[in-house]
Amino acid sequence: MEFRQFIKANTKLILFGFLIIAFGLRFYKIGEHGLAGDEKYSLFVSQFVTYEGNNQHDSVRKPSDQYFTPKEFWSKKSLPDFFDSIARLDTGNGALYTYFLHYWTQLFGVSDGNLRMLSLLFNLLTISLLYVFVKEHFRSENLALLVVFLATISPFYITYSQVARNYSINMFFALMSTHLLLKILMSEEIKEKPFWNYFYYGCCVLACEMCHFATFPLFLTHALFATIFFRKKRVYVGFGLAMLIPAIGVGLWLNCEGGKWVVDYVTNSVKVYNEMALLHPDEYLNVATLKNILKQLRHVISAMFIVIDGYPALYIVHKKAYVLILTTSIATLLLLIQSSWRIQNKSQRRLRFFIILLSFLPLLSLVLFAFQDGNTFRIMPRYVAYSYGFNLIVISLIIKDLWLRKNWIKYPIYFIFGIQFLAINKLIVSIWDDNPPRYFMGFSQPRKPNPYHFSAQKIIQEYAKGDTVLYPSVVIEKRGGIGMPRYSVVDAQLTNFYLPKDAEIIQRVDVKETNKIFIKKVNGDKKLIFDFEDTKYRY
Repeated sequence: MEFRQFIKANTKLILFGFLIIAFGLRFYKIGEHGLAGDEKYSLFVSQFVTYEGNNQHDSVRKPSDQYFTPKEFWSKKSLPDFFDSIARLDTGNGALYTYFLHYWTQLFGVSDGNLRMLSLLFNLLTISLLYVFVKEHFRSENLALLVVFLATISPFYITYSQVARNYSINMFFALMSTHLLLKILMSEEIKEKPFWNYFYYGCCVLACEMCHFATFPLFLTHALFATIFFRKKRVYVGFGLAMLIPAIGVGLWLNCEGGKWVVDYVTNSVKVYNEMALLHPDEYLNVATLKNILKQLRHVISAMFIVIDGYPALYIVHKKAYVLILTTSIATLLLLIQSSWRIQNKSQRRLRFFIILLSFLPLLSLVLFAFQDGNTFRIMPRYVAYSYGFNLIVISLIIKDLWLRKNWIKYPIYFIFGIQFLAINKLIVSIWDDNPPRYFMGFSQPRKPNPYHFSAQKIIQEYAKGDTVLYPSVVIEKRGGIGMPRYSVVDAQLTNFYLPKDAEIIQRVDVKETNKIFIKKVNGDKKLIFDFEDTKYRY
């Protein structure tokens, strides 16, 4: 049996095999490194607990009693608590994800692996949808399998499958909304009436925006494409009505207690980041000059395109190698545009240019965000992660078009790409070892397992009746204005997330201690549970 015949006869089996490999690459070490940065925010909001305890006056913020128990910490929370927690911590952004995560953790618990597993599952759904998307719209099972292969080994996808944030679910709905858009336009061309697809499209747009507001450039690209290539009144009316769904949904959210502070928060954060860019600039935050924007943008471009992933690091060591890869990538993109322009099939030609727009316009939006803000903070891969699937399709089209070319130029290009695919293996290992390029966050040293989970388990082992657990505290910065508490209770909160919900362990916050968790025994002795060493273990 020829290779092509084998592929055609076993397509579903091959797809399933890729999904199994993808699961393994993403599941390995998924809970080994402690929650960091915004991941902690996902934990707080999903449990309807306000960071620093504004809605915990019956536990960590008792007005007249400094002692509390895990049972009090886990007192019943309701929808107003969700609104309070997301408004104060997550800017009212990502509400769909964190609300979904709430019910996920009700079923599976709040361990690091369980929190991140939701992202993993949505990434597997995205890979499956990529297969459907490419097979249906590009009419090629081989191309669909190539895209799935790239998605399977993608360091970018592996990273975001191991991050307890809203980006993975956002990628899925971004791809689904684009899939529905194309299905609608195909139906309209043959004069079908895709009423329900308009409805589903509107719901997917709302889901994207309720996962992350920064997804809106995707839908501007949708509108641009539909306006240029499908000048039909019925199409405009259909999408106009469909967009009422996200408009009403987002409007309601922005007027409720959970979302009404978004604009104020963003305005304040821009001011803060501008001050930081002036006073303490670094490689990832600087004043928004063209030079600084392009310097930071190279990290994003590298992360977003698998054939050059990791090359800013290579540039430091091998400048000539990086220039060679970059030149090759630009050349192959131009070849893709040329071959796309020559395609006789009108629908396939415009589809290719649509995918190219979906790949590159989001990068332009980062530049515009930077000039608008005055700083480069938002030039990060996570803010354009929704376009990554389209980038994989672009790379796959390049590989396919090169294969069909009769001249020799494809062989050196394939050789260069082959070297990069060998380097992908090192990138994946670096993700597992918590030392990858800056896809999400960067750490000077790899993270240890979650110190709060470790502390909770040790407290359970060491605690005896009559003991008191003492948590450290630090002075809170006064960015919140009047009414902000002076001392932090976050270390106590994060530890209590991993203590039994019905435990009667006596605890309090010691404002004189800044780093160490102790158990104070009945006789007055103190037993050290954990030392955070300032910021070393507070990821």
